[in-house]
Amino acid sequence: MIKVHLRRQKKTLEEWIKKDIVYYIILEEDIVGFIHISHKGPNVMIIEDIFILEEYRRKGVGKKVIYLLKEKVIDLGKTSLCVNVVPRNSEALDFYEAVGFDHLNMIELRMNFNNNDNRDREIKFLEHIYKI
Repeated sequence: MIKVHLRRQKKTLEEWIKKDIVYYIILEEDIVGFIHISHKGPNVMIIEDIFILEEYRRKGVGKKVIYLLKEKVIDLGKTSLCVNVVPRNSEALDFYEAVGFDHLNMIELRMNFNNNDNRDREIKFLEHIYKI
């Protein structure tokens, strides 16, 4: 019999910085957020986290951050940048499309254990039907 166990590991900013890249988002002199990216293969980076303080959202800061990040990823010699977006978050989908994310890269499937999380809206994709 195979023994399997799971161990939870807490990540800290210092641990992220050791293997990933974390940039502070600075507007004038103030830190207004951060963006955390990691390697997703030899030529691909993925946005793991992006956070901008509420009062600086919807003012062009996020777009500027993505454009600056794109330059940095290219300077690192990478050929692609990915981000995960929840399909029903249409505002995020619109944002990422507006800044140049236009290739579907991966599909993440989820199973719900709480009926309150279930949705009725469906989408047909590659001959499969999924709820979004």
